[in-house]
Amino acid sequence: MLFSSLGGSGAFQNSLYNKALPNINGVVDALQNANPEVTIIIEQLAPTRSKLMTNELTSYFNRQKQDLLTIASENSTTSSKIIALDMFTGFSDSLLEDNLHFNEAGVDFIANRYYTVIKNILEE
Repeated sequence: MLFSSLGGSGAFQNSLYNKALPNINGVVDALQNANPEVTIIIEQLAPTRSKLMTNELTSYFNRQKQDLLTIASENSTTSSKIIALDMFTGFSDSLLEDNLHFNEAGVDFIANRYYTVIKNILEE
């Protein structure tokens, strides 16, 4: 199961961050209850264009990254692995078409991150 860009739109729409976390945990619980051996990949957000990364938005992204690591750590079991997928390390403005959407190079960047993790899961 893949979760992509959790809370990304919320960061730009001033949605309440704390509403997202119970929803994420609820989905994780539901998936693990339905399949105790499910592997879940949760994407940690890539940043937006650097000129838009205010202190508040940077704080939001950093909090999201840490919270997803916590969710992965606290909810992983011996049979159900939860992986927080780093989409921010190495990400740059050159991977964006506009302020929010990836260009072709950005799509390749994201796809390669997923490919590496999924390949490792399948090889285990």
